[in-house]
Amino acid sequence: MSDVKNQNTKKGKANKVFPNLVNREFNVTEPNKVWCTDFTYMPRPNGSIRYNCSIIDLFDRSAVATLNGSNITAELAIATLQKALDVHKPGKGIILHSDQGSQYTSKEFNEFCEKIMCNKV
Repeated sequence: MSDVKNQNTKKGKANKVFPNLVNREFNVTEPNKVWCTDFTYMPRPNGSIRYNCSIIDLFDRSAVATLNGSNITAELAIATLQKALDVHKPGKGIILHSDQGSQYTSKEFNEFCEKIMCNKV
């Protein structure tokens, strides 16, 4: 497989960096306590790239939400998180663990999470 070029990405500056609350403790005993999220690059036959944002529940490693987009953005991360929240309705205090990429540390994503009282790492 050839190297995937990040055609529709741009480096961003972290608005806020968070402590690592998960600290490599990936065994969770209840659903909807710790979710992990990340982006995946999906090359297409025509050379373009699609981006997938997924959230999994560490309890059973199930996908709680996944969305695709043409760009890797905070908006795609927010839409994916909103979908997960709408479907699974977790209680307060859920931890959302990410790699703290610019989409997750952006002002826009942070403001969304503050609005919904979501702890991010």
